[in-house]
Amino acid sequence: MSTEQAQERLKSIWELIDELPKETRHDMRAFFRARAERNFRTEGAFEGKKWAAYEREPRYRAFKIALTGGENLLRWPGSDRIYKSLTQPSSENVFRIHNKKIRFGSRVPWARSIREGGTNPFGERFPGRAITTLGRPGRRRLAALLTDVYLGNDPSPSQWRQT
Repeated sequence: MSTEQAQERLKSIWELIDELPKETRHDMRAFFRARAERNFRTEGAFEGKKWAAYEREPRYRAFKIALTGGENLLRWPGSDRIYKSLTQPSSENVFRIHNKKIRFGSRVPWARSIREGGTNPFGERFPGRAITTLGRPGRRRLAALLTDVYLGNDPSPSQWRQT
């Protein structure tokens, strides 16, 4: 297949994306949740860049260790709202396909500042941590799954959840 043919096929897939059946959209949401779970487990390394530790946030780090017994980067035993909103069915989970774009994220109010960086409750600046990034391997996997859908070889739910 030539580059031009591949580009035309890819354009056709994106034309189709707004019209995906409900079941495929459900499976696609599972794909993003599974990748988010693994990304949390590896503290960002799975999708490309390990999240910065709390070393530049000494007061926040000490507070979190005293409260939870460990650093637990971006995890809070008990509520754990951001993790749950990205990895489990939740009203705080965002998944939308519109105008040939896929949007996946969290409605938790502080999720954006975690992603972009900001200031913690102790006044310490913290770097952005890419909690919803889809790295190159993830983009390739998604393209392969969508190609299968386009060709009529609908992937099984378990294939969508494979990371």
